Amino acid sequence: MSTIKRGKVYYSRLYVPSKLHQALQKKEVVKSLKTSSHPEAITRSCILEGRIARLWSILKGERITMTPKQINKLIQQYTKATLEECEEDRLSNLKKYNDNDLESISFVIVEKLEENYMNLMNNDFSEVTEVVNKLLTKNGLTVASESISFKKLCRELLIAEQKVLKTELKKWGGDYSDQLISSHADSEPDEVSSELLSKVIEAHIKEHKNIWEPRGVTQAQSSLKKFLEFTGDKPIGTIEKQQTKSYKNYLSNQPNGRGGTLSTASINKHLSYVVTLFNWGKDQGFCSKDNPASG
Repeated sequence: MSTIKRGKVYYSRLYVPSKLHQALQKKEVVKSLKTSSHPEAITRSCILEGRIARLWSILKGERITMTPKQINKLIQQYTKATLEECEEDRLSNLKKYNDNDLESISFVIVEKLEENYMNLMNNDFSEVTEVVNKLLTKNGLTVASESISFKKLCRELLIAEQKVLKTELKKWGGDYSDQLISSHADSEPDEVSSELLSKVIEAHIKEHKNIWEPRGVTQAQSSLKKFLEFTGDKPIGTIEKQQTKSYKNYLSNQPNGRGGTLSTASINKHLSYVVTLFNWGKDQGFCSKDNPASG
């Protein structure tokens, strides 16, 4: 943290912890101390530093709250990868299994299922914690192990493990009917059911309301409202790059209130809010495609 002076007023510059850069989309926060007195500025800066330190701690602990869609995406990754691995193992060891072999395999799977049931009943997530951490790391997510989101993910992983074991039990008995169902589900486009743009904007503003400066919140709300009015309230995952290009052209013809049109700087400012929204939306699982507003 450092104290700087702009004109007659002192400001405090606070550096965002590296683990929160992606969530907050910034590396530092500059806040006015609303005083021209240096001693008073130092006092207010120390008070602010304490408050911000607590805020960072809360955000690290609870951040990042995972959406149901994000959790579902990770569970699908785990389920698909595990079933594919099991099938590869089966194919790499092609031989004719006798009844005793099949009975032994079934016994092991049933035993694992019983362990799974006990872990779910007792909320014992110790056996899946390592897998959950690997999934989070692979997807670039940081979630505290004490948070509700982490525990939800662990529980969902245990449930997924149960489904995998039941599917494997069927496959070892020659029943592959579940694979037809899952293949059909995988072919469905997942962007059609994504959240409406208005809802994503609302969630985006809500999460950052206590982090951004009040003026920044107002500007973001106003700018994103303009984008919403241009595109219409549609699922965020259906918005294409061509629409954001059209939005840029639309902005270039908008009046600036002084008899002219918006400057390049103003247009870029509006577009930056849209870029940030889509980056945040992807991190939160609201959409999975590349950012249509970037570039």
